[in-house]
Amino acid sequence: MSVPAGAPEVTAGAGFVEAMHQATQASARTVAVLSTAYLESAYATAEWQAAWRSDPLGRARKLLVFRVADCPARGCWASS
Repeated sequence: MSVPAGAPEVTAGAGFVEAMHQATQASARTVAVLSTAYLESAYATAEWQAAWRSDPLGRARKLLVFRVADCPARGCWASS
């Protein structure tokens, strides 16, 4: 899960997906904290993919990846 710095808490029924979209548009960086739970999260996947899409070569360092647990890294995470 990601939390934009200084963002208000999104309450139930308050448009979580829209809030997530706004956060990914406004964020300078997205931190991917690799763990089994993160890799299984549909929301986390959408967030890191948005960051990667806006900086696929990594020149602006939009996506920062940290592995915090022993977890199966597949696909593009395999070399992280």
